[in-house]
Amino acid sequence: MQRWVLISLVVLSSTLLWPVNRWATRSGARPEAMGIVGSLVGIPLAILLGLALGSPLLAHRALLIGAVGGVAYTVGFVLIIFYCLRIGPTGPTVTLNNMGLVWPVLIGLLWFAPAAPAAVQWFGFGCTLLALALTGANRSRDEAVTPITARWAGWALVGWVFAGISMSCQYLDSQLAPNTPYAYLLASFTVALVICLGISIVKRIVTVHEGETQQRNSLPTHVEALAGVSVGAINVFSITLTILLLGPLHVSPAIVMPVTVAGPVILMLLIGHVILKERLNSLGWTASALGLAGVVCLSLSR
Repeated sequence: MQRWVLISLVVLSSTLLWPVNRWATRSGARPEAMGIVGSLVGIPLAILLGLALGSPLLAHRALLIGAVGGVAYTVGFVLIIFYCLRIGPTGPTVTLNNMGLVWPVLIGLLWFAPAAPAAVQWFGFGCTLLALALTGANRSRDEAVTPITARWAGWALVGWVFAGISMSCQYLDSQLAPNTPYAYLLASFTVALVICLGISIVKRIVTVHEGETQQRNSLPTHVEALAGVSVGAINVFSITLTILLLGPLHVSPAIVMPVTVAGPVILMLLIGHVILKERLNSLGWTASALGLAGVVCLSLSR
């Protein structure tokens, strides 16, 4: 029972992240401001948990991998995926982001797996590729459905690439620098903080140069602060619970991975349809269903 409670908490916390960020981005929140707050929350949490759990914080290999992952996380999630949440449907955005799982699975098969890919893995790859193709081809201006534009599809696909790089870095950290998740998080959040601060400073310089007010580029608003705290805390929280499940509690990855990766996709597709009143066309639903199937199959294969 305890194991399923923890798995449910991972799913619910990971799901909560999406409507909060959708609300923030559509309320005019600046992605870089949310990234700054999220990093300022994530860095001390990673340090405290690392010290409390005896996990090394100065593992050089983990810090290097985490720095690369931090770039992918900042560009792909904070900047691109947040933008996709503002201009397009929520459920498909979440689905495409989580389909980034295909990247670490492929790396595992090519470099870390002793056996040839199983049928379920080939099926997962096929579903993912078809979902990506349908997403890229899907267009809808029908007033009865949520608009699917070329701009959203293009940026969502770029976001998928960066999500794949970020997930690959997390996987490589688990293989090449095991038992150092908080060193990885420390490096990732630190790089994110530097990038987001740089973007904020550049925007302020441009604003001053153009003679506009600086109020827009001042301290984070309450909306940006709330969303940023959610991003930082939930990332650390969900990763800590996942480590606990796969480590001391010895729960099989065949149980943890499909539920925690696919669960938020299912919930956000339902929330998008029932609560947010987002309406997808048939091609959108087909792409989302194929993406979900791909995520489940790839999770089972890890």
